[in-house]
Amino acid sequence: VYGKHIRLECPKNSGSMYYNYKNFFPLILIAICDSNYSNRRCRVLCGKESDCNVLKTSTSGKKLYSVSVNFPPDQCLPGDDNGVPQPFILDADEAFAALHKNLLRPFPGRTSNNNRRIFNYRLSRARQCIECSFGILSQKWRVFQTSMSVDPNVAVKITKACCVLHNVFPV
Repeated sequence: VYGKHIRLECPKNSGSMYYNYKNFFPLILIAICDSNYSNRRCRVLCGKESDCNVLKTSTSGKKLYSVSVNFPPDQCLPGDDNGVPQPFILDADEAFAALHKNLLRPFPGRTSNNNRRIFNYRLSRARQCIECSFGILSQKWRVFQTSMSVDPNVAVKITKACCVLHNVFPV
């Protein structure tokens, strides 16, 4: 799970309604991708919501937090047939505040515990799939490399179309 803030030119008569902490007018794209860089779920909206709130209010987020997502049953890790079955998880960054059975995020801050640093490093390596997916999306569709000078509703449609086309024309 990852969030990307896409730049928009200031919508007319919007005031500071869309202005975010990064000092621009954003379109927020929250996506869940697989290890093949394909988007499995996307949510796009205008505003200055945090990534965590966007996920919580999405259909996928509501299903995730109510434990009604159709994940496969818990399984033992490869090579550990006698171990404890582990749940399938979504990997998120620090922007997603809530821990959950199926949502992992790094330990906060600079932890001195070596096991926590190793855990954070490995979680970060797994999260590189979606970060690379957004990089590929941005390279394929150059519209994400500058501020979009269209109506916010049109920008949402452009972003959704690019996410679909990203899956149709894989890497």
